[in-house]
Amino acid sequence: MMPKQTAWIGIVLLVLLACPADSAAQQEGVVKWLRYDSNITIQQNSGITVEEIQEVALSQGVTTFKRLIPSNKVEEIGNVTVLEMNPDRGQINYQQTDNNANHTFQVLSTSDEWTIQLFFPPNDSPTTRFIIRYFVIGGIGFYEEGDQFQWQPFGQRSPAPIDIANTEIVLPGQFSDDQIVRSSSGLSNVNSYFTEGNRVAFVANGIPAGSEFQVSVVFPHGVVEGTPPEWQSLADWTPILRWGSLLLGVAALFLSLAVVLGWWFFRVRITPDVSEKVPKYLKSPPGEVSPAVAGALLDGKVNPRHILATLVDMAGHGGLNIAASKKDPESFLPEDEEDTEPIFYLYAVDQSKATRPYEESLYGKIFGYTGTKTRQLSSVRETLFMSVPELRNQIEFDIAKADYFSDNIGNVRRQYLAFGGAGLLMSLILAVLAAVLLSRYTYLGGCIFIAFGFGAVAFMGLGFFLPKRTQIGANEAVRWEAFRRYLRDMDVKHAAKIRPRFTRLLPYAVAFGIEKQFTEKFATAQASIPQWWGKPKEKLPDIGHEQAHAWVSSSYVERAPQPGSEKPKGKGVIRRLGQPADAAQGEPGSLLKEIEPKFLAFLKVGNELFAKAPPLEESTGVDIEALEKK
Repeated sequence: MMPKQTAWIGIVLLVLLACPADSAAQQEGVVKWLRYDSNITIQQNSGITVEEIQEVALSQGVTTFKRLIPSNKVEEIGNVTVLEMNPDRGQINYQQTDNNANHTFQVLSTSDEWTIQLFFPPNDSPTTRFIIRYFVIGGIGFYEEGDQFQWQPFGQRSPAPIDIANTEIVLPGQFSDDQIVRSSSGLSNVNSYFTEGNRVAFVANGIPAGSEFQVSVVFPHGVVEGTPPEWQSLADWTPILRWGSLLLGVAALFLSLAVVLGWWFFRVRITPDVSEKVPKYLKSPPGEVSPAVAGALLDGKVNPRHILATLVDMAGHGGLNIAASKKDPESFLPEDEEDTEPIFYLYAVDQSKATRPYEESLYGKIFGYTGTKTRQLSSVRETLFMSVPELRNQIEFDIAKADYFSDNIGNVRRQYLAFGGAGLLMSLILAVLAAVLLSRYTYLGGCIFIAFGFGAVAFMGLGFFLPKRTQIGANEAVRWEAFRRYLRDMDVKHAAKIRPRFTRLLPYAVAFGIEKQFTEKFATAQASIPQWWGKPKEKLPDIGHEQAHAWVSSSYVERAPQPGSEKPKGKGVIRRLGQPADAAQGEPGSLLKEIEPKFLAFLKVGNELFAKAPPLEESTGVDIEALEKK
């Protein structure tokens, strides 16, 4: 099973566990109620007697029946008696036992409801009448403006359709109609009556399955004796805590976001004014910093393309060469059957050109520190991607030395993530604790801490914004922005005038993220291929004349063809001294236009090299398809 599917199943199970089961789902075997009468008498000692007459049509063969009583407005029920009026067997008295024998019942309680469960032989009657009587303790709410009785005659929801339901409440004294407040909720077709000065009746017809129904009667305070039950304070405080928690959560959310935005505005957004005027375009790099540092100054962080710009910059200074080939040397396929995607190679030329710490690290990651001269780019993909954090830290250290920002951008990110993460974890812990402690009243008790958690997430996000620039950084950023604008806005005509500068300017275009349009303009302007593109030329050995003659004869003179073999076409017997075995792609006179697709492909692959993790198959050698088949 895939992890994603497992996660979804877990979520569904949590939802099912979190949602309480309906009464309708717990009452099985009931076809419908023909009549559901509840006769309720409120006594002066605040006790309540309830008699329920339920004429019900049960399914054939059913052996159990349940009456579910919500416990949210009841402290306890007792003195339960059950009678069955069966047209075939007459009156049957049920006994309360725990053995599930026929004509017995059990009284069970949970945190949500009381259950009276009846057991009888398999039903074979079309209708059965049950008479259930019990005594309710703690069912009255005491208030100065009037004592209150609320009741759900058939539980939270009606388990099956009910033809007619009649609920009659006998009050503990004589009252006039204006002293009584009667109401019902959940059903629209309910008629209520007040008769004889002490009786309130509610009549409903055609009640569908799953309906909610509650009746309420308020009568003058002081008629009955008693103290407020425990659920009364719970019911009184629940709406206050629910809405209070929600309002406090909203207030805390706005407060935390305002604090974070204020911190961002004063610590990040406000930068010193530029102390000098800078023209719209600068045609040369305005400083001696590397392309990576210049790009990070404008972006506010070190991006993967800044590392690629470092690689291209080292190539431009003669540190390495880059070449493309369609043929994989380890492949046995003919060239015309090879993949159309080019294969890129990196050649070590002069390690001393890597002068900065991150340049030395990058050079060492590619060629190793043992002097390897050639690397296929795909073979070092995983190594280069894993080295990005180290290279980023070294570039950030170089930025810190330039005093462009008030804080080290790497340290700022780590600090923001650390403090924000700690705040988020603490907020989640406190939210869970608050929800548990206030669960009797509301599950929204943790809203305020969840709001602070959002603030912590926003604070973590600030770590990815640039810290406030110093005066030096503000001045330099404006200059480098003018230089970036120049590289971005130049047209082909201007590129034709500065074609020799293509190699020098390319690393900055890569660092600024405009390398594609920049290269296309110079290719259209007939710029030459950079000298670092292609396999480096071999150098002549420093030897004498006789040794040179022997070296040339053995290395550059092709053997005469054997009898019956054909002489290779298109190749001379002796190549020019110093010319590589493969034609040099960066020779003077070669145009960038000729290799433009390969060149742009390299820049694209190079960006992905540092930005995207290598596929699992490539990095670990694991055959994903084989694993999925298993």
